[in-house]
Amino acid sequence: MRRLAVAALALLALPLLLTCGRDGSGTGPDTPDPGPVEVRLSTPSTDDGIVRIVVTGGAVAGVSAASYEVTSASLGADSTVILVRGDLASGIVAEITVPDRGALSSYTARVTQAASRINYVLQDVSGYQVTLTRP
Repeated sequence: MRRLAVAALALLALPLLLTCGRDGSGTGPDTPDPGPVEVRLSTPSTDDGIVRIVVTGGAVAGVSAASYEVTSASLGADSTVILVRGDLASGIVAEITVPDRGALSSYTARVTQAASRINYVLQDVSGYQVTLTRP
């Protein structure tokens, strides 16, 4: 009788044990969610030709172009610089790959330089914004 009670208790506890530490998404809190993140530019200018964006707060595994010419370089373990060139407008300008999109809130991105596409005169970057969002 005692064995039957222990077996029944184990069967009842099994679903709890299987979901222990999970957030309902199928991955636990310590399970990384690698993948793409969109880099969205908001610009007050109508003639941007190049912007320099710095992403900080974590590793960036890769950078790819949306519809512009993009190049990037690592500035250390948690900082990446991205140059985006072309007939720029507000919207998605690049895509980065991060090792854990669950940690996206620790990342920040900002425009540090921008230049006109007509004569490459530097723009005032105070009105520029960059957001990082999951696709």
